[in-house]
Amino acid sequence: MPAVVNDVRGVLLDIEGTTTPMDFVHTTLFNYAKENVGHFLKEYALRKDILKIVDDLSKMYLSDASVSSDCPGWDGSSTDKKLESAARYCIWLIDRDSKASALKELEGYIWREGYSSGDLRGSVYEDVPGALKKWKDSGKKIYIFSSGSVLSQKLLFGTTEYGDMTRYIEGYFDTSVGKKADRRSYETISDASGIPAHNFLFLSDAPAEINAAVSARFSGILVSRETGSSNAGYSKNTISNFTEIILP
Repeated sequence: MPAVVNDVRGVLLDIEGTTTPMDFVHTTLFNYAKENVGHFLKEYALRKDILKIVDDLSKMYLSDASVSSDCPGWDGSSTDKKLESAARYCIWLIDRDSKASALKELEGYIWREGYSSGDLRGSVYEDVPGALKKWKDSGKKIYIFSSGSVLSQKLLFGTTEYGDMTRYIEGYFDTSVGKKADRRSYETISDASGIPAHNFLFLSDAPAEINAAVSARFSGILVSRETGSSNAGYSKNTISNFTEIILP
């Protein structure tokens, strides 16, 4: 059933399960990061940004190890041991779908190499390119909000089988603005974009995220594309395809 939303100036999009198949994120991207994190850390261990990420991971590890009995060990007795420990810890975090900023930043760097080499290519549902073009052509500003880093978002949309889709996208937000289920994150996005909250439409496959956006005065529509997603039992304002959305 078509979903008509009036007075929309900005469209904010989640990625996983909304623009992009969940399997691409959880299988293709996550597995690539797990397979390459050890080599990447050793190759770029002297870069200042990588040194900071490893330091941030070591601090996170202390907290996780104190509450999780299955957290892998950490050996900081030498640089090599520390890097190996960081790699094991990253794999442990990825397996738990961690949203930690240090991990997401590192994943973005690893994926950049994969996209550059041709090992990775961005993936979106087939209705997404046409919808984004239609919305942009009609004057809507399109933004992305994902737990993945801004770098990883740009890489994904810039390398799809439909071509470079970043030409449709006005801006990108990651969890540096806040958590996706936090009302204040959407208020921050509204302020940063210059578009009033009541003129924003948010599309996501996660009910908690929709509820947070609506509490910030966004319009919200749940996207239910795949079985087994997190929106079971949520029936109001739901679509399964972007072609169902009408923005007068």
